Amino acid sequence: MENKAHRIMNIKNQVLSLEQVQELINLRFDIKKHSSIKSNGKKVVTEDDFYIGGAPLFPTMTIGDIIEVLPVKIIEKYYGGNIISFMEINKKSVCYSCYHKCSESDIMAFISTQEKFIDNLFDCLVWCIKHKHIE
Repeated sequence: MENKAHRIMNIKNQVLSLEQVQELINLRFDIKKHSSIKSNGKKVVTEDDFYIGGAPLFPTMTIGDIIEVLPVKIIEKYYGGNIISFMEINKKSVCYSCYHKCSESDIMAFISTQEKFIDNLFDCLVWCIKHKHIE
């Protein structure tokens, strides 16, 4: 059984996978502009690392990179005006929600509750790109 501390500290739980990077590229997201590290699928290197070898490197994003890109708030237009949603991050989920004064209830614009935190951030990033909250 996997040690909890090992699961938390494992680098693959802190960076996007090759498949996730490809999905962002397919959405025309400028991954190079927002990535702070590179990977060859086996090793993750920073800009300061000296790399020798034939394996191609590709840009990838860390948890911190994604949080920097995600908007703190989003404004969505509805028939009655605008609704402003704010980003909320905790250990189990990433969401955009707001308090709507008329109904006195929370409105969830988006929520992701996958097991891995990096996957929740990725889902949120994809949602923001698809809904044009990030260009």
